[in-house]
Amino acid sequence: MSNLNKVVFNSAILYAKLLISVIAAFITSRLVLNALGEVDYGINSLVAGVIGMLGFLQSTISTASVRYMAYSLGQNDIESLKKTFNSSLIVHLIFGFIIWTIIEIGGIIMFDFILNIPDSRIADARTIYHLMALTTFISIISVPYDAVLNAYEDFLAFSIIDIIGIFLSIGIAFWITYNTKNALVVYALLNAAIQLILRLIKQDYCIRKYPVCKLQFRRGTDNSIIKSILSFAGWKTLDAGVSLLYVQLKSVIMNVFFGVVVNAANGIATNLTMQINNFSSNLTTAVNPQLIKSEGEGNRNRLIELTKLSAKFSLFIFAIFSLPILFETEFLLNWWLKKAPNYSTIFIRLILIEMLIQKLTHPLTTAIQAVGRIRGITLIVTLNLLIQLLVTYFLYKEGYGPPVIYTIAIIGSLFFSTTSRLYYGKLIVKIDLKDYIKSVFLNGLFPVLLASLIAVLPIIFLDEGFSRMIITGLVSTFSLLITIRFFGLTNIEYNKLNSLALSIRSKILFK
Repeated sequence: MSNLNKVVFNSAILYAKLLISVIAAFITSRLVLNALGEVDYGINSLVAGVIGMLGFLQSTISTASVRYMAYSLGQNDIESLKKTFNSSLIVHLIFGFIIWTIIEIGGIIMFDFILNIPDSRIADARTIYHLMALTTFISIISVPYDAVLNAYEDFLAFSIIDIIGIFLSIGIAFWITYNTKNALVVYALLNAAIQLILRLIKQDYCIRKYPVCKLQFRRGTDNSIIKSILSFAGWKTLDAGVSLLYVQLKSVIMNVFFGVVVNAANGIATNLTMQINNFSSNLTTAVNPQLIKSEGEGNRNRLIELTKLSAKFSLFIFAIFSLPILFETEFLLNWWLKKAPNYSTIFIRLILIEMLIQKLTHPLTTAIQAVGRIRGITLIVTLNLLIQLLVTYFLYKEGYGPPVIYTIAIIGSLFFSTTSRLYYGKLIVKIDLKDYIKSVFLNGLFPVLLASLIAVLPIIFLDEGFSRMIITGLVSTFSLLITIRFFGLTNIEYNKLNSLALSIRSKILFK
């Protein structure tokens, strides 16, 4: 299978999984919100945010493991890959225990001095905190197996395992709906059980299929690889730590100033926008191993071309799914949840705008990581997010409303994230900025803005309702497809996509 066909195949698998997960998220969010109520749902979102803030090292070491495994595959160095897996497993076991300890100690401080939770719910909140800490530990020690599946681009198995978890989550949502006694604790306990089941399935599958997953702690590790992973992960830890300090601490700040009901609105907005974002991030997930392998092979030109294509097409895909939500947020929420928590609508709209801006340059981060020089961009990004937090805190103290945190995020994305990625993309990856801006910003952003102007017409001329929501979705989708075709794609890109579509069609008809 060619690299392009592999990316398309993996993208199709990931989108099929995502479609299932989005449907499941709509079902489970409504069921869980109704079963728990706004207060308990807000407590669950708050505690999950705190756990995420303290357990951020999972994603950082995961990124390092995936990078070094994919890089070794690009060099066709299987022995190095074996050592990377075993070294990564040791690192994750050690860090899993460290993070679990930090979470438990941090919980004492959080519950005694910071969190604003009703006295009648504090005992249950502490219990689900311990269960989520256990869930985090299980997730961390599962990462090396995720990294192997990612590096080998075995997204079919990866997706099947995740779908098993999705259906188990739906089962939990229905269970607590009809068994509401101590539903908050039962919900957290069953979620922890799901993580354990998925971990065992991944481990068994990887050991059976990939020889590199054979456990050899004494002979199969390499101190230099461990040091490289830790060095790379160290800078990613700073990046992810401050990022999650922003993303998750916003729940704590909102809780301190506005209480748990606003946490419920933030939880709904975060979950919905994450599902929408997954539609475009699935493409980058499928492309990222190819990016890193290209650098491992010494093919910098291919790395740069894949980066530009990843940025532009992830922007297009995100726009297709986000624009109808952006225009019809309030009606969709009330139709979905019957009564959405206050501020949900404005939260969702601001988050989607900020995500749209991030799509323009986010793949540059992966390209920089593929090269391995991440110190400079990490320092800039962390400084940006720290400034955002401080500005938001002082604005809250001055009496500004909850949405101000997302307004500050949009400004930060425009003036800090975008410019720093472009600067370091040129410095480290040697990307031609004029070519990148023309290919991604002009050919990518212009079709989206033009389609948005067309998609707003039903909002102006039709009354709010289900029919208008459907019409808005159709108008925005077809407008995007047309503007992307004529303004977003070069002739070479269009011909490649057309040839690929014809090839897939002929294979399907032949079968």
